[in-house]
Amino acid sequence: MLSLWEESQFWRLFINAIGAISIILGIWLIYKLTKSFVVGKNQKRALNKEYITVKQIPYIFSGLVQIAFEVFVPQSIEINILDQNEKVKLPVFNKEFGAGLHVENINVSDLKNEKLNLEIKTDKQRILRTIEIKN
Repeated sequence: MLSLWEESQFWRLFINAIGAISIILGIWLIYKLTKSFVVGKNQKRALNKEYITVKQIPYIFSGLVQIAFEVFVPQSIEINILDQNEKVKLPVFNKEFGAGLHVENINVSDLKNEKLNLEIKTDKQRILRTIEIKN
């Protein structure tokens, strides 16, 4: 290899070109990875603000139950209780909420004992939780 380096101009240029290309590709790759990490993190933060965060929901509903959720941007939220076929059994509410933590009461005393689904729906997400009614 050393003899090729000393004797041939072509091999010297060829090996130097490979080194230069490797350095350029390495710099480009580091730039792209850094950019995607920073941009991805910013996009994720912006996207998370469009969704609501539902606090822990009890599995067993009896009588009057409170659910809590946090809204980051004002939006309309609809909460329904669905049967196993996802048909609305009890519409709870559909109203506009401002940013902040909200606690709402759900009265399930009129429902019989069975397993149902709680649906929390906004324009950008739909959350389903299985609940059991015990009155």
